[in-house]
Formats: sequence, C-alpha cells, structure tokens
Amino acid sequence: MLDIFRNSQKNLDHAEYNLINDYRHNDQGKRKRIPKSKTEGVQKPPGKNYEDKIWRLFHNMGAQYLNTDKRDFEFDLSEYKDYLPGKAQIDVLGIFQDKFILMCECATSKTEPPPRGNSHLTSKVNKIEKYKSAVQKRIKKIFGEKGSELQPIWIMATDGISWQPKHKSQLLKSDLIILSEQEIDYLNDCYEISENPFFTFNQFLGFFKSSAGYYDPLEVVAIRTDAKGAESFTFATDPKTMMQMSVVAHRKAKNIYEADGLKKDHYQRVLSKKRLKDIGSFLEDNNKPFKNNILVSYRGEPRGWKFEPLEKGADRGGVLKIAGRPGTFHIIDGQHRLFGYAAVSDTSILENHEVIVTVFKDIDEATEANLFIDINKKQVSVNPSLLKEIEEFIGYTRTGKERIAQMSTALLYPLREDANSPFNNPVKTIKDAEAVRSKAKLTPVQISNYLAQSSLLGVTDFTDGYCAPLNASSANDYYKTIENARVLLFNYFQGIQDVLRKDWFEQTQDGKNQIKKDGAVHNPFIGGLIFLLERFIRKSFADAEYHSHLIPPNKILEKTLPYREHLIKSLATMSREDKFNFFEDLSQFRGTSGPKRVLAQLVDKFFKDEGFPELVSKEDAKHLISDDGGKTPAALIAELEEYKKELNQLKNSSGTPNLQAAQLEKQFKTYLHAILKKLLEKDGLSDYWMIIQASFVEIHLKVEKLKSDRMSVSGPEGAAGSQMGWCNWTDLRTIIAEKNFWKKNVTPEQCEMIEDFFSIKPFDKKDEVNVTKASYQWITLMNNLRALDGAGHSGIDGDPEKTTPLEKEQFIYYSEILTERSKQIDIYLSK
Repeated sequence: MLDIFRNSQKNLDHAEYNLINDYRHNDQGKRKRIPKSKTEGVQKPPGKNYEDKIWRLFHNMGAQYLNTDKRDFEFDLSEYKDYLPGKAQIDVLGIFQDKFILMCECATSKTEPPPRGNSHLTSKVNKIEKYKSAVQKRIKKIFGEKGSELQPIWIMATDGISWQPKHKSQLLKSDLIILSEQEIDYLNDCYEISENPFFTFNQFLGFFKSSAGYYDPLEVVAIRTDAKGAESFTFATDPKTMMQMSVVAHRKAKNIYEADGLKKDHYQRVLSKKRLKDIGSFLEDNNKPFKNNILVSYRGEPRGWKFEPLEKGADRGGVLKIAGRPGTFHIIDGQHRLFGYAAVSDTSILENHEVIVTVFKDIDEATEANLFIDINKKQVSVNPSLLKEIEEFIGYTRTGKERIAQMSTALLYPLREDANSPFNNPVKTIKDAEAVRSKAKLTPVQISNYLAQSSLLGVTDFTDGYCAPLNASSANDYYKTIENARVLLFNYFQGIQDVLRKDWFEQTQDGKNQIKKDGAVHNPFIGGLIFLLERFIRKSFADAEYHSHLIPPNKILEKTLPYREHLIKSLATMSREDKFNFFEDLSQFRGTSGPKRVLAQLVDKFFKDEGFPELVSKEDAKHLISDDGGKTPAALIAELEEYKKELNQLKNSSGTPNLQAAQLEKQFKTYLHAILKKLLEKDGLSDYWMIIQASFVEIHLKVEKLKSDRMSVSGPEGAAGSQMGWCNWTDLRTIIAEKNFWKKNVTPEQCEMIEDFFSIKPFDKKDEVNVTKASYQWITLMNNLRALDGAGHSGIDGDPEKTTPLEKEQFIYYSEILTERSKQIDIYLSK
C-alpha cells in the first residue's frame, strides 16, 4: 500500500490524497472513534445533519476508512472527457474489509423540494448513473492493484421521501441501493442490539447484494438426507465462509425490501450483544467449535447450487458446490453460535475451526418458521412474545384455536405499527418483541391473548368469528376476517382515545408525546375494553344472529352504537376516584383475571344502573370481589402476622419440624410475593408475574397447568388467587437464587438486599468465618421436611419416622435464623 501511495500521490486531487493517506495509515483495521463533530445534537444544517447520520451508520457497520467532515469528498474525473461534471462529489464514502467501497448520495425532504412522486430525485439518480463508470476507473487508478479488488457499492440514502417498493427494486437491479428510513432504522437496530459491526454489515450485504458473486464458491463434501419432509445436506466448513454467505431473517427486517420487491417472511430476533460476546469468549478460551448443527435454508438461485454424487448410484454422499454470494443461506437455528465467531479477536480461529451445517433446500418461509418454532419451543432462550409473533407466518396452515391464536398475532401488527392506529398515533403503546429501549406499556403476548379470547376472530375457528365474512372458508376469508377486526378495533379504540387523550398520553418538556404515567394504557384496562366490545356485540343481536357469528363490521358498528356512545360519555365524565380505581390502583387487576375484573367494574359502574342492565352477566359477580392476588401491602403484612401466630402455636405445642416447615413455606412465599410487588410493579406494570413468566418459563407453565387441572375439577373458583400462591419451596429457590434475574430487574443495592434476606450460611459450614458464597440449602431442607411425617407423605402404622436426627438439627439452626430474617423483611415491607 505504501508503494501505491508514493507512486500515485502526485496525480491526486486533495480529497483523493486524504483518502489514500488516511486509508494507508489505517491499514491494520484500527478504527477511530466517532468525532464530536459527527455526533447527534451538534448544531448543523439539516442536509449535513443527515449526512452525518449516514456517516455514523457506516462507522457502526465497521468501515475501516470514512471521509472526514473537513471537506466534501470528490473524485477527480477531469481526464475522462466523456463524463461530466469533472468532479464526482460523494456525501459519504467508506471502505470495508479491504474489499468494499461504499459511496452514498444523501437526500432529505428538509432540503429537497416538495415530492412529486419520485421525479425530484431523478436528477440525483441520473447523476450517479452518469459518473459510475468513470468513478470506478478512477478508483482502480488511484489505488493501483488494490483498486481492482475493491467492489464499488452505490447507495442513495433518503429521509422523509416516499418510495414505492417496486421503484426501490428497479433501482437495486440497476446497482443502486435505496436506503429509506425503514432500512436505516433496521441497520441501526442491528448494531445497537448486537454492537457487532461485522454482523451489521453482513446483514446489509445479505439483503441488498445477494446476487453479487463477491466470494469464492463453497465446495464441500455433503451427505444428503430427508429431514422434516424436506431434502437436506449436511457438511462442515470454516465459520468465516459460512458467515459471509449467511443472513438472518429478523422480525425487525420484515418491512425492508429485497431484490424482487416483495416483503419476505422474517421470524428471528436480532443477535444479542451479551450472547455474542459470551460465545466469542468461550470460543477463544476453549478453542473448540460447537458440536451441534447450524440449520440454514438455501435461498440462492437454482443455478448457484450443484450436487454431484461421489459414486454412481450412491446419491447420499457427494460434492456440493454453491456460488459464493451474500445472503445465500438464511439461518433457521444457530445464529448466535455462528456469528459468535464475529466477536473473536484471534482471527486464526475463523480459519481453523469447522462448523457443522445442515442446509434445507427448496423450503418456503413458513416451513422455516415451523422449524424454528419446533426447535425453540423446547428451549427457554427465546422471548415468548417473539415466538407468538413468529407464529403469525404459519397462519392459515393451522386449524381451530391454534389458527385463532395466530390471527390475533397477525392482528396485533397493524394495531402496533399502522400509522392510523390509535395504539401507534400519536405514541406507540404496544411493545415490540425486540424493542431496545421501548417505552410502550402494552405487552404483545397479553394483548394478542385478549384478542384470541374474545369472539372477534373466532370461537372454534375463524369461520365462526364475529368479523368473518359470510360463509367464510378460504384463505382470502381468513385474511378478510383479520382486516374486518382491524377496522372495528381502530374505530372503537379511536373513540376511546379521543375522549381519554389526557389519560392516554402526555407531552414532555421538549414537546414529544409519551404514554401517560398512571393512565389508561395498561394491559388489564385495554383487555377489559376488548371484552366489553365483545359483550356489546353479543347483546346487540338476536340469539340467531349472535350464534351465527357472521355479522358484517358495518352492522356491528351500527348496532353497537348506543353502547359505544354511552361508554364514551361515561369515560369523558370519570371522577377522580374512578380514574384512581381504573388507572392507578392496578394491584386489584393483577393476574390473568385482571381484564375480566376491569370488564365487571366497567359494567357495574357505568351501565348497570344507567339503563343497560342487560349487559350485566352472572360471571361479573365473582370478579367484583378482590382475591388475595390484589391485596394491598398492609393486607399482606396482616396476613403474615397470622402466619407467624400459627407458627408460634406449632412451636409451643411441640409441632414437628415438618409442620413448621409447611407453615414457613406460606410465610416466605408471601414475603417473596410482597417484595416482588414492591420492587417490580412500577412504571405502569400492574402484575410482576409478567416478568416472572418471561424469566422463569418452566415455573409459569407448571403454575398454569396446576390452575388448569384444578379448574377442570373445581370450576373457575378453584383456580383463583395469585400465581405465586401456586408455587412451592423449590420454585421459590429457583427465583431467589437466580442472580441474573435480579441484576436485570432491580438495582445492585436491592440485589444485595435480597441476598441478605434469603441467603443463609450452610449448616455444614456454620462455624466457618469466611463463607461469603450465597447459599439456599435451607430451602431444599424445608422442601424435604414439609413433604414428610404428618405434613405431607406419611408412612403406614409401624413405619419409622422418615425425618432424620440430622435434618432436625439442621431445622433448628435454620429456623432460628429465619426468625431474625423475618423481622428484617417486616421492617422493609412496612416502609
């Protein structure tokens, strides 16, 4: 590079000189930090501000070299007489991986004339097309041999300018990438979540340059098999080659265009920074690859694939040749295991390791999503909210209530993303499953569950939903049902938002909109309103019409108008006490029955005595009485006092350690319940169990099964109460001992407090001085004791006592400490 620089510097324009000089000095891949002049918030003209935004994106995608802000970059084209003008000014120029040179023209509506279609951009596009060839020649000349290796990539980045997908695709086929807000936001999200430049740039290439043969062909020996009903090939290759040819179908990328102008079905979450770093460290520390397969789908062109059996008549083994293009493989499972290699500092690992890959050929996106679901439903690593969104893509292929659940997920998307949705305008209220810093309050799992439980989309299948077209049966009817429900919900909730504007959102000091704290936007209230709409429909039609469930949306709006108008009037005149009850005192709405409790109170407060008694249901009565899940801290403390009295009675009457352990379980379960309420139920969260169920999936599923089994025998009353009440000692230990859960959700001081409350020095080390490691052996002992000798399992007459003398000695040691701990917890809860 030094010789190239010396031989060419005399013929270089000043900007070109800087390009070669800066790149030469940065030849080892060390990147400078983003200078202050390029940061956001610095006062600068709109056009310059936008150029710097793209500059920062290029930096985050791993550019080795970027043009500075000292002077606009220009290529000198004066020696190419057929090309005008004599200079080619480039807004942002970056060199990546010693292989790619990205050149970007920026355009923003703040500096462009009012758009008339895309005609105002024609001159910019034509300018790029005009100087492309000359610039490429100039690159080869000023870089010498290196210039022949650099692959030019042309980009136009736009802000506030509307593009039709077909126009983007047409220009992409002409070798010009259009990056509008959607594409730029997606790439920024890739970097913010993963903090990995290689991965971010790799996604860029995979989406927009999938037809470019940038890399050597992949040639491996592969075994052909039939898996999951699809043809698959398994082989080994180095991770660098595999990363370059792979892309991940992220949910966040579903709105960006690809070469054919169609939206693809995307289903994965963006790679997490922590997991990438952890895996990268593991690979370096152990210097061993993972043994389990990475599953991918081949999405390259048919002509880019060739399989030749090694022996005639033996078609299982053969040589597989695949064209070396970005985005050839879409990863179904194993994205962290593969792209963890992008986080290693020892690059020799990329060439010395081998990854095992199974590639599926000729499967569609729905099949990919099914494979992803099958794999990840057996694990706890995937966000349940994301799994529900993924199932949207399986859609019509399912039947019955599974199909209704997937329809609710599909309906959730326009509610959350549509610019005209009352849940997105003027402020987004439904969380994105992958949100980095989302301030939305409504959780997608909860809202989609409420939609599925209502009869809007169906009862036994979509064909009997209120919003289904007459004689619904086909795939078109399936999607029409979702659209009908969207229209109905937009109309219904827009009226509610209009009258509750001051309780729906508020403005910050800088004039931006945000969700109103202690306002109407919380899961139970919105769920209760959805169920109220279902009741409006049920009471607005005769039994024959209602049971047919095939009512046109316009008729639903017409017939339910008296109810909806009365609801709007009632919400508009809510008293301060009403607002406190529905919007602020959320403890009464915790748990799965919260929305039904909101429904019952809305009907009881606003309709029962206001000329609409028909809306009252017998089911409402049980929801008007608060269960133990909604008790106030004061009530919980009083309950704890009763537990302590019962425990003292057991001690005074020589109650066995087994009975005392059972009583202690009730006491410390209530302690944990009260602490979690105090620590986690804030910032609009009305039920800490939503955090528990996402962090401890197995416990949540066990609790739901216990409640379901009880309900099947004893009715709804049998499944009442808080979810924590259905947990046992081992569940408490799992929650208390999971340090990552506490670190993620509370402050370091509170983490230390939890350990002080519940960790006890082990019995076998009770006399040691320097035992600092947290221990929860006492919980295991209590769990064993409460299951034996009169408290739980008992032997038959004549059997010896199952509790050992050592266990009794241990119980005395731990119970004395627990008595002191309970005093500390009481003081904390009373504050």
